[in-house]
Amino acid sequence: MTFLPLIIFICILALAMWISRNNYKNRKYELINNLKDFNKYIEDYYHSMEEDKKEKFISLLNTNWKENFVSILEHKFYYANNVWSIQQQIAKQEELFSELKKFNEDITNL
Repeated sequence: MTFLPLIIFICILALAMWISRNNYKNRKYELINNLKDFNKYIEDYYHSMEEDKKEKFISLLNTNWKENFVSILEHKFYYANNVWSIQQQIAKQEELFSELKKFNEDITNL
C-alpha cells in the first residue's frame, strides 16, 4: 500500500508527458502549415507585380534575403524541425514580406 501513491504519481506524470509531447508535435505541424500558406501568399503577391518591379526588387535584396526569397519562389524552402526555429522563420518571412509590400507600394506611388 505504500507504493500506491507513487504508482499513481508516476502514471499521472507519464500521462502529462504524453499529452505535452502530442501538443508540441501538433503545434509544430500547425506552424509549418501556417508558414507554407504564408510563403504561398508571398509568392502570389510577388507574381502579381509587374515584371520590371520583380527584377528590381530581387536585385535590391541582400544575399541572405535573396536566397530565402528564391527558395520560396522555387518551392525549395527548408522548413525547420522545432517550434522555436519555425517561429524565427515566420518572423523573417514577415520582415521580407513587409519589405516586398513597401517596395511595391513605393514604386507604385512614384
